[in-house]
Amino acid sequence: MSSVALEPVLPPGKKISAQPTSAVGVRRCRLQVDGETVFSISTEKRAADASARDVALSALGVDPGDASADDGQLIYSKTGAVGKVKCPASASSDSSLWVTARASHASAATDMRRLVEQYSATVAKSDACLG
Repeated sequence: MSSVALEPVLPPGKKISAQPTSAVGVRRCRLQVDGETVFSISTEKRAADASARDVALSALGVDPGDASADDGQLIYSKTGAVGKVKCPASASSDSSLWVTARASHASAATDMRRLVEQYSATVAKSDACLG
């Protein structure tokens, strides 16, 4: 993912570090700036019929009633976003894949939207869509 999309949602600082983790069905990466966790982005599998509203109900930093785009497949705010990954036809039909992002510092909601759109497109080209 491009740092150009990430920079607007991070606070200023001198040192950035990443902490990737994974659990069953979830891959997450937390970013720290100067030792403070300030951003988290993850991919997670949900039921095939899950909606952005469903995902936003359990996501931090975004609410189901926040701004939406992409025919309701993306919900975003100044501190978070959820977006459906458009996996190719070869992906499993019994589940859907979602990106969730959360920032500890508010930024422009359009910056959060742009970041999740770009990250979703990157994930769609990865092995995360294979099953």
